[in-house]
Amino acid sequence: MSFQTFTVIFSLSLTPFIGLQCTKYLVEVEDFKKLDEKIASFLKDPSKEGWESNLKEIEFFDSSLKDMIKTLNATFDGLTKEYFRKAERFVNSGKPVFIDTDVVELEVQPRIGVTNDQLQRLYWLRLHSEKDWEMLIDMVTLKKQIEIMLP
Repeated sequence: MSFQTFTVIFSLSLTPFIGLQCTKYLVEVEDFKKLDEKIASFLKDPSKEGWESNLKEIEFFDSSLKDMIKTLNATFDGLTKEYFRKAERFVNSGKPVFIDTDVVELEVQPRIGVTNDQLQRLYWLRLHSEKDWEMLIDMVTLKKQIEIMLP
């Protein structure tokens, strides 16, 4: 394998990784609430055209939750009193609505033609989001005890 071929392969394999590292996740309560409202609104009246983009928004929401949990757990840099207070305000604002928004598959499947796999993905994403929400609550509760020591 030539050096040029190696360089091209390495560059192509590194590009998605760099893209993942540059993602700007949600931190502000208002941003979480806006996205939650958008997702819940879609789930109340779904369409075939918006289904996949809605699932991507749920994935992004959950990734933002995970990022917040990792930061609170000091897995990522950035845990400050200000960051903790944002997480605490988010928890105090209440559970994301989309997690408990009913989607009646017997009504949705024939009307918009989503597949069983698409519905299954929605259920798994919401389940993961709910588990991460509960973990965030636990993490905020735990960190509340040491808030005074945060920079």
